[in-house]
Amino acid sequence: MPERLGPVRLWSGELTPDETKHRWGTAIRIANEPFYLQQGDEFFRIAPMPEIDGLYVQFRANSTADTEGREISQFVTRVHDEVKKPEPKNLVLDLRFDIGGNIDQTRDLARALTANVRERIYVITSRYTFSAAIGWMPESIHWTHNCMLR
Repeated sequence: MPERLGPVRLWSGELTPDETKHRWGTAIRIANEPFYLQQGDEFFRIAPMPEIDGLYVQFRANSTADTEGREISQFVTRVHDEVKKPEPKNLVLDLRFDIGGNIDQTRDLARALTANVRERIYVITSRYTFSAAIGWMPESIHWTHNCMLR
């Protein structure tokens, strides 16, 4: 496997530096790539979703740090701060490529999300949701009545 090519990176059409160096191509048109597949090297992402008065939060791992060394604790704090604001009313929690890690890194965040999101929490999972990521689902359901799994 080329250097820095982790499991989450396999879903992106973006070429790695090693692939570019060897002049590999891709069958996926990056311009048409859905948002959840973009930035395949990023383990943690957050983005506003004004069309649903919401916030999109993506975890691709529950590990201490991503490939660039950015700590998950910093990202968790940022998400926690965002959901305490008057907006958003809805939250999309995308765990479909979360390879797992340490549930203790995000357990308190799950409770904070359910306490602060005023309308709906949409949790997206897939057959590629593993280990600690699966722990998000019972936490979210246990602490709220407004969680929808997909």
